[in-house]
Amino acid sequence: MSCNSHPVHHFSTGKNMMPSGIVPNAGFMLCSCFSSKLLGFICELVESSQTVQQHMIQNRGFLVISLMLQRASRDHLTTEVLSSFLALTKHLVTCFTPNSELLLKQVSDCVCFGD
Repeated sequence: MSCNSHPVHHFSTGKNMMPSGIVPNAGFMLCSCFSSKLLGFICELVESSQTVQQHMIQNRGFLVISLMLQRASRDHLTTEVLSSFLALTKHLVTCFTPNSELLLKQVSDCVCFGD
């Protein structure tokens, strides 16, 4: 499914029907796949760049992500989103970098435990 879908008018009921996976949000539509794609991209950047890791630590990036996921519809919490967090956590545990410990703490505190 494309993330650029628009509501479809259903002529027999006169109502706008939302294609599955599309979530209304503050006057515009977000595809529920958007969260997983964006989070997957951010996690890949964190895994591949110590500079991105430092920025995520300094700016408390996972706190921001956690707050946005809390405000979003539950439709955005997909298995792909959870898989991205799990893959990042596994990476941080197995591929130790100078930032791994702080990032792991941020992910666990902000995302897993909501502190």
